Amino acid sequence: MNQFKNHKVDTLGRTVLNKELCLALGLKSGETNVSLTAVGSLVIMQRTNSGGCSIDQLGRVIIPKEIRQKFNWSDGSELEVYQTDSTVIFKTA
Repeated sequence: MNQFKNHKVDTLGRTVLNKELCLALGLKSGETNVSLTAVGSLVIMQRTNSGGCSIDQLGRVIIPKEIRQKFNWSDGSELEVYQTDSTVIFKTA
C-alpha cells in the first residue's frame, strides 16, 4: 500500500489526486467516474462505470457533502491518502 502526503480539502470540498496516484490506478481526468463510500473511519474511492463523480482536468475529485460532514472535513482539513491495487483510501490525518 502506497501513502501519499499533503492532501487537503478545499473550500468546495475537493481534494487533488496527484499524477503519480492517477497513473498508478489508470484514472484519467474528465474520463473516469469514481464512487466514494464511508466505511468505518475510512473513505474508499473506487472506479465505477456510471454515476458517482468524475475527476476533473486538474486531478480534483469532490468529496460528497455527507462524507465531509460525517468526518468533520472542511476547508484545510488534512487527509492521509493511501493507494492499493484498485482503490484510494482517505482518512483524517
